[in-house]
Amino acid sequence: MISSRKFDVGSRFNATARAIEEYILQHQLKPGDALPSESELCQALGVSRSSAREALRQLEALEIVSIKQGRGAVVGEMSLRPLVRTLLMRSSAAPDSAEALLQVVLLREVLELGMAEEVVAKLAGTRNEELHATVSEMQSHANQGRSFLEKDIEFHTKLSACLDNSVLEQMQIAMWTVHQESIVLNSTPTPSDLMDTVNAHAAMLRAAESGDLEGYRTAVRAHFHPLKAVLRTVIEEAKS
Repeated sequence: MISSRKFDVGSRFNATARAIEEYILQHQLKPGDALPSESELCQALGVSRSSAREALRQLEALEIVSIKQGRGAVVGEMSLRPLVRTLLMRSSAAPDSAEALLQVVLLREVLELGMAEEVVAKLAGTRNEELHATVSEMQSHANQGRSFLEKDIEFHTKLSACLDNSVLEQMQIAMWTVHQESIVLNSTPTPSDLMDTVNAHAAMLRAAESGDLEGYRTAVRAHFHPLKAVLRTVIEEAKS
C-alpha cells in the first residue's frame, strides 16, 4: 500500500511524487520493475489524475520513473538519485535550509556559467528549433499566468544535451530538483517573475546562437539573480 501521509510543504504533485518514491523504496523495486497503474495511484494516494500525471512527469525528468508505451510507468535508471536525495534533504531539512538552498542555486549558476563557452561554440551560427519551441511554450504559459517548471528544466537539459555529455545533463537535472524546492520559499511567482524568467531564457538562446559569449553569461546571471535575491532576503529576515 502506498503511503498517503500529508506533507507540510510543497505542492500536491511534489507530495505525490514523494509518495511514489516511498513505494519504490518500500517494495525494493529495481530499474524496469512496473509501478501501479495511474488509476491505482490516484485511488491509493487520494489525488486527482492530473496530480498523478504531473508527479510521474516530474519523476521521469529525474530518471526515477520511465513511461513505457503500452506498459505504463516503470522504475527508471536513477543514475544520480542518491545525490539528488542527499541534496534535497540537506536543503529542506537542515536548520539553515535557506542558506543551503542558496548554496545549491549558486552551484547551479556556476555550472551554467562553466558550460557557457562550449554552449556558445556549439550553437553559434545555428538555429535550434527545439529550444525556440521550448521558449515559445514558456511564453505561452507566462501569458496565461501559469508557471512552467517542466519547460524550464527541458530548456536547460536540451542545452547540456547539445554538448553530448550525459553526466553534465544528469547534474543539470539534479541541481534543478533542488532549485525547484526553493520555490516553496518564493511562494507563487508573479506575472512579472514569469516574464522575467522567459526573457532570461530567450536572451540566453539569442546570445548563444549569435556567438555572444558575454551576452550569454549576462543572461545566465539575470536568470538566477531574482531567486538569489529572494533567498538572501529570507536569510536576512531569519536573522532579524
